[in-house]
Amino acid sequence: MKIELEIPDELVKREGGGEYNLHLFAGMFHIAVKRPGRKWVIKDNECSMCGSCCKGSHIEGMNLPVKDGKCVFLKPLKDDSEKLVCAWAFNRPFSCCIGSPRFEPNCTVTWKEVK
Repeated sequence: MKIELEIPDELVKREGGGEYNLHLFAGMFHIAVKRPGRKWVIKDNECSMCGSCCKGSHIEGMNLPVKDGKCVFLKPLKDDSEKLVCAWAFNRPFSCCIGSPRFEPNCTVTWKEVK
């Protein structure tokens, strides 16, 4: 799929200078991001749903309910599944949707720069 659109400057300019990051989603799944002065990057590899980014230091300071070092909304996809999902589903916080698990050694999500 190819998307081309023009976004008016006033929608991305911050008061006092600078620009906002732009994020593209398919439903609740983050698929692309454009940071000011940089090219678009698009998700190149899917999430393995290991749940590591919903545990430990990745969620510190996010005001999420935590128990035993993980977000309480992290649940198995199906009974006996090793894949984990957010029980909030489409209600999960935006900060979780755009989270950056790049510091998680087991993360399978990768991004590539759009040419």
